[in-house]
Amino acid sequence: MRYDCNRILARSILLDGLTGKALLVNCVEVFGRRRTLDAHRESFRTKNGRSTCTSIPPEGTKYKNVYPTTITDADSTKLVIGTKMFNALVTSSLRLDALFDPEIGPGTASFDLRDSPQAKNTAIFIKESAWKAAVEIAQNNNAASIIPYDLIYQLRQLRTRFHQQSTYFLCRASNETVDNLAARLYTIYTLAEWNNVNDNADYRTTSKLFRTIAINVICGNPRLEK
Repeated sequence: MRYDCNRILARSILLDGLTGKALLVNCVEVFGRRRTLDAHRESFRTKNGRSTCTSIPPEGTKYKNVYPTTITDADSTKLVIGTKMFNALVTSSLRLDALFDPEIGPGTASFDLRDSPQAKNTAIFIKESAWKAAVEIAQNNNAASIIPYDLIYQLRQLRTRFHQQSTYFLCRASNETVDNLAARLYTIYTLAEWNNVNDNADYRTTSKLFRTIAINVICGNPRLEK
């Protein structure tokens, strides 16, 4: 499910039925709900006796068990599409109804769904070609990625728990418009590919190391050869 849902949502358009705001989703990262499945799941811990914000769908949403909403944490204001099984973090987007710069990264400030009525009335439009591609993935019992090429670009941008296998799930998808080497967002695994820097820059070396680790995990080889 993680692959086909990525394929669908990365090409979707969100329409706020109350304000008329429209947002094109360019890139999305999917996270599982359960601790045993995804080390980077959304947290449900209480803080100061109060539960934290959640993307778990409440009753009365426009689509059953689907809930686009805004969650604010210590890092940023995030746009998340929540379901019972997973939540999808929007990491690149573009407003369609007004002139805004594209937003890149985990924060989405131009499309705020913190208000519950807005979130519950937000429509999600799915591209037909994305739906057909997702159906093909869903019918393939051996599917291990969203697309069969550039696997390293399908890794989520994460900062912790690199010892956990779920950190290396291929759960990051891009819209067709930005699904190329020149337009994709960089991650710790792909930053070494950035052209505007010296070949011996420290961060390129670090990025290459993390990429080597990731490739070994993806290929089923948990050891690095010296």
